[in-house]
Amino acid sequence: MNIFEITIQRQWQPDSWPVVVKRTSSGNLLPKHTTGTLHLCKDDFRKLTQLRHQPRKYGTLLGKALFQADIRDAFIEAISSRSDNSQVRVLFCVEAKDLKFLYWHWLCVPTKWDFIALNHRILFSFYIPSHAERRFPPIGRQDLRALIFVANPESLSSYNLHPFNASETVESIQTALGGIPSDVLASTPGAVGTPTLDQLCGQLTQQNYTLLHIVCHGQYRNHKTWLYFSGENNQVEPVVDTELIQRLDRLGERRGLPHFVFLSACESAVLEASQTEAALGGLG
Repeated sequence: MNIFEITIQRQWQPDSWPVVVKRTSSGNLLPKHTTGTLHLCKDDFRKLTQLRHQPRKYGTLLGKALFQADIRDAFIEAISSRSDNSQVRVLFCVEAKDLKFLYWHWLCVPTKWDFIALNHRILFSFYIPSHAERRFPPIGRQDLRALIFVANPESLSSYNLHPFNASETVESIQTALGGIPSDVLASTPGAVGTPTLDQLCGQLTQQNYTLLHIVCHGQYRNHKTWLYFSGENNQVEPVVDTELIQRLDRLGERRGLPHFVFLSACESAVLEASQTEAALGGLG
């Protein structure tokens, strides 16, 4: 598959951000590198703010700023040189913190200035280079196994939260998983344990799960995400985001961590008005 990797690097002079493209094509051992510059001035940012309710115009402005000169030519060449049935995988990475808040998912490309995310000839995804030391080996369909974690503890009213039907939630997730086998941590019949942080870490240590689905209440307070798990006697046990991450990071390598985590919790991806360094805030 042809891979077209775009990286917008950190700002090096006013209104300018370096852009690096690495293009890898089938049959070629060495990738091609192209460099350019993204130019966005204060007036451009003002226009983008005004266009927040006009996705195509917003994405076109971003696209025309990004796809300039050699970057534009390299992209058009990558699209036009593909075989009839092949797709180009575009990996998009924004290293510049002051640009992460922009609506890059609306990005339009030089092919008729249409949304890149809606182009069936392109597999578009945001790419976040991992600094983690863990390895996640390739998996197949037969390797899929899910751990469903549903926390609906008592005394939620003490936190101004409302209970929900845990049994129906578990059933709906299992239905969505189809034939993928699963274990459940919840206060429901047939569960292998209760939805506590200790049980979660213990289960991930004992069994090998490729998928983890967490459902619970959440709140964003004082720049931190709080998840409301169960504790002793099924009472509320608030777990702060840093504690959850630290506990998971300590798990041994024998079983490893799930490849994919689905988090269904309120306010777990809150973006504060003053937060411009990331597209997602909180635990997200």
